[in-house]
Amino acid sequence: MGAGPARLLRKGGALAVVETKHVLPAAADPFWTEVQADYDAVVPHPDNRPPPAPEEIGDLRPEIEATGLYRDVEVRRRLWQVEYGADDYIAVLGTYSANLALPAPQREALFARVHARIAAKGHVTKTYLAVLNVARK
Repeated sequence: MGAGPARLLRKGGALAVVETKHVLPAAADPFWTEVQADYDAVVPHPDNRPPPAPEEIGDLRPEIEATGLYRDVEVRRRLWQVEYGADDYIAVLGTYSANLALPAPQREALFARVHARIAAKGHVTKTYLAVLNVARK
């Protein structure tokens, strides 16, 4: 949130930054906890964990305000859900950089396990959180 974006704005112009995260509300689909077994089996890593709760996700207000370049910082948060079938969710997973960076055999093994887990349920519901940060110059 440095001077670069601020230089591009006229006085009174607005900076808007949206971040979207996968979150796990209290009543979320247990799939997101259960699927960690597949990640641990195929892509073991100490950072493997279910998505965070919505309230664990911060915003950019402190960073924006710290620049001293903006005023009237507002933050809005919105949760929404998307239901995926097994094929559709694997298509989504195939767009994530971390998955694309995996060696093909490892990626295919992970996707096969996740696909089978979703297919057994019929679908999975994923909760997203959008955080909108808006500030005036």
